Amino acid sequence: KKKKKKKKKKKKKKKKKKKKKKKKKKKKKKKKKKK
Repeated sequence: KKKKKKKKKKKKKKKKKKKKKKKKKKKKKKKKKKK
């Protein structure tokens, strides 16, 4: 009887995606002039 060799399966590594951070725009406050 011949013994069959079992083949090992290779696991694939998953690549992580990098998230891009959005820059927040600062709003300028307008000063009201008193007459």
